[in-house]
Amino acid sequence: MNVLRTLEVSEWDFYPRGGAWYNDEKRAEAYCKFLTFVYQVLVGGDMPYLKKVAIKGSAVHPSHIESWINAAIDRNIRELDVSFKDSYVDPPHEFPQSLFSCGSLVVLRLIGLGIVINFLTESTCFPNLKVLQLESVLYKDNDSARNLFSGCPVLEDLTIVREEWDDLDTLTIASRSLKSLSMEIILEKHEDIVQTVVIDCPALESSIKSLSLSTSTILVRL
Repeated sequence: MNVLRTLEVSEWDFYPRGGAWYNDEKRAEAYCKFLTFVYQVLVGGDMPYLKKVAIKGSAVHPSHIESWINAAIDRNIRELDVSFKDSYVDPPHEFPQSLFSCGSLVVLRLIGLGIVINFLTESTCFPNLKVLQLESVLYKDNDSARNLFSGCPVLEDLTIVREEWDDLDTLTIASRSLKSLSMEIILEKHEDIVQTVVIDCPALESSIKSLSLSTSTILVRL
């Protein structure tokens, strides 16, 4: 069986070092090499299974990201890690809706303000997802966040790191399967900010592990 266990791609690995970084021609050449490599391995390869794909960086056009994720889904990806942690992406990436129905995914990590969560349907998503980490991402609206968490039927471990610009005023986490919840909310010192967190998780074994805020107000309803 032809199985590729892990594919980790970062465009920074293909950029020249030293002064060549400032040469537009060199950067374009490195970027083309990076895209060619990923398409050859991920899209053009013949492996039927992928254990893990990690994508790091920000310079890649959203159309490429979508193609890679769809290729990973076709190869029964089990773990997906997308990180724009140290980069600003404008406009942010909205993932293809096919990702939310991926039946093979068990672990999903999305990190960075270049990622927007847009799941507006009240239906089942990620039927086998057990571990979800969302760090400093954006949300389309309150419903997108609520529908995502409630739609994962076997989710057990949820980690959330929020910042005040994530476009949420109420975060609702409702899950019958969730056992572990780790949440960190980072807010600036704005007296008039009120953040509401609603938690409805009857199977929860370990509750909020960390909460970072200043003078803002957090309301938690259990």
